[in-house]
Amino acid sequence: MSLRTLYLKSYPSINGRNSLKGRKLYDRLKEISEDCLMGYMVLSDEEAAEFSHPHIRNDILSYTLVKRLDPNLIYIEGGLFDEGGIFQGKWRITRSIAEELVASGAVMIVADVDVNRFHSHKPFYKDAMFFLQVSADYGVHDGNGPIHGSDQVSYWEGYYQIVCKPEKMVVSDWLRPVYDGVSEILVGLPVRLKGQVSYHFVASGNRDSTGTLGDDVWEEPHDYCPFASAANWGDGYIVLIAGLISDDGWLERCPDNTKWLINLGQFLVDQASRDRIRAASHLTSPYKLGKQQS
Repeated sequence: MSLRTLYLKSYPSINGRNSLKGRKLYDRLKEISEDCLMGYMVLSDEEAAEFSHPHIRNDILSYTLVKRLDPNLIYIEGGLFDEGGIFQGKWRITRSIAEELVASGAVMIVADVDVNRFHSHKPFYKDAMFFLQVSADYGVHDGNGPIHGSDQVSYWEGYYQIVCKPEKMVVSDWLRPVYDGVSEILVGLPVRLKGQVSYHFVASGNRDSTGTLGDDVWEEPHDYCPFASAANWGDGYIVLIAGLISDDGWLERCPDNTKWLINLGQFLVDQASRDRIRAASHLTSPYKLGKQQS
């Protein structure tokens, strides 16, 4: 199925070139998408109309504009919440709009939610667990800092920047196709996720070498640290990637990050489309289920 992509960058344009961290990923998505729209936040028409300043006007997308695009893939780099300014702690897509878009069949990937974001925005991500269906694992004592991954064997420029090998990762079987043609992925400051029984593993550290720490003390020396999840929400899917994954620095070191993220988005968009077709076929069937007459 062709992609109609909504891409939300890490910061408003006033931050200059650094506002878009994943230029390589965005360019690739734009290249393969039927249509592509980029901004920083999606607000209701009324809220969006309040922002007329030229430095921020084009970064604030209105509900009507986004509905006109009708995205089936939404990629949010830099996490679900605004980092500061007048939007501090606000959903980057107004909560009701996010729920509506995914419930109607879109795939939303919330990326780059690393240990620092889970630390600074702990109450916000805990509150959003109903939607994401997972949150950071803060340990048995619910500390301020989340449990995070480290790998002293397979890493890049530091033990907290883990090179993950698909054959060593824990991934739900039905999601294995997203690793076709992917030899490795690179994730920075990954956080161990925990959640409801309805979520699925998308990515983890290496079973044989990754461990986890809390407050810089070993929690589990051998812990594969699941850091990416997928869950159904209505007719669509919500994905959380609890680690840095989109930045051009990561994509240059590990080009397969781009391939993996494209595979993931396309696979789930196709899956959501098939799910809707199956559901519709049951609803329109002229036959009723019941006991056969003898």
